[in-house]
Amino acid sequence: MEPITINNLTFAYPGQEPLFNHCDLNISSDWKLGLLGRNGRGKTTLLKILQKQLSFQGSIQTNLKFNYYPLVIREPNDYTMNVLMRSGYQGEQWQIERELNLMATPTELLWQPFSSLSGGE
Repeated sequence: MEPITINNLTFAYPGQEPLFNHCDLNISSDWKLGLLGRNGRGKTTLLKILQKQLSFQGSIQTNLKFNYYPLVIREPNDYTMNVLMRSGYQGEQWQIERELNLMATPTELLWQPFSSLSGGE
């Protein structure tokens, strides 16, 4: 388990109201967590902050590395499984298949060209 501790996070784009205003958050890497929300609510901004792409006030303490999808795919006609393995994923094929099954998504998608998948897939 690796914690993500966010203290007093404040961030606003120039000329706009703050997306985050003195936010505190503790997250365990053991959790399966998704960010859901309407457009413009700060989901992508939070990920950019975690990746140190945006300046902010407050502190974030973690040793984790954050990836953001969709990645730039250099070989979109390659099999999806190969694309995933080159993306920095460090698990094994059975783990990907297990997650797909939990989402009621056919594992056959792994053996289709990545370019054939929809945005949601």
